Amino acid sequence: RFLRTAIEASKKGLLAPKCENITRAQKIISELRATLNFESGQEIARGLDTLYAFITRRLVEGIASNDTNGLEEALKLLEDLNQSWEKAVAELRSVSTGI
Repeated sequence: RFLRTAIEASKKGLLAPKCENITRAQKIISELRATLNFESGQEIARGLDTLYAFITRRLVEGIASNDTNGLEEALKLLEDLNQSWEKAVAELRSVSTGI
């Protein structure tokens, strides 16, 4: 939601809402990174940490420029990740319920 708003603001040349919404997205990514458990899920945690670091860089680039490509790329990656998590949860539910 925040990235979509930032992209639209950037396209309209609205600097303050663009930066505010990118900052909100950055805070969410920072929280996600902070919750990674490198002890029990080493490989997955490392992969997610790398992905979150890349997304953070794209967000920083988005603040620094009027080009929305980096923001759109970050949004696509987050949407794909969200879909993967939703699929994994659905599969776990079907296994646990025997469906």
